[in-house]
Amino acid sequence: MTDGSAYDAGLAALAAREWQRAAMLLEEAAADEPSAAVLEALGTAYFWTDHVATIEIRERAYREYRAARDPYGTARVAIALAWDHVNFRSEGSVARGWLQLAGRALEGRQVAAEHGHLALWEADFALSAADLATAQAKPAEALEIGCLLDDSDIELMAPPSRDWCGSCGATCGMAWGFSRRPLWPRSPARSPTRPTRATRAVT
Repeated sequence: MTDGSAYDAGLAALAAREWQRAAMLLEEAAADEPSAAVLEALGTAYFWTDHVATIEIRERAYREYRAARDPYGTARVAIALAWDHVNFRSEGSVARGWLQLAGRALEGRQVAAEHGHLALWEADFALSAADLATAQAKPAEALEIGCLLDDSDIELMAPPSRDWCGSCGATCGMAWGFSRRPLWPRSPARSPTRPTRATRAVT
């Protein structure tokens, strides 16, 4: 049984942006039971502290989610790993592979926040590859999902848009642009937002 006190305290530390404390607490929880959720949260803490084991921990979380047949957890961690491979290793081709795995995990599944975050990342990569048609279509798709789910996080991460949103019947695009944010379990706290960075070229 996972040490709920260490895990819950670790999530609270993440929400408070106390990255080092979160890592310490989640390491304790993972030592007791390295479940997918615990490893995912630990991967987030490691990401924010530039820990050398970030990718290793997230890959373990990915495998655990796949073994548990959790498509949303699988996709969420795959998206985070795509960013890791760009951020830590400048491996654009590997990052694209992780996005493809995220897309496969979500195929045929009920629309959830993970679909919106994936669409935003696909737009980002398309822009880097000068695929302007996809770079325009994917943010609109993400915005539709954000409106459908009433998820302001996704709406705020979409690029500036004046396009009409068919799901909520309003112009709901906000001029905030992309925001890099690794995903982690959304309950009991929402994921903290990573400061926006300029889009980097992906090769």
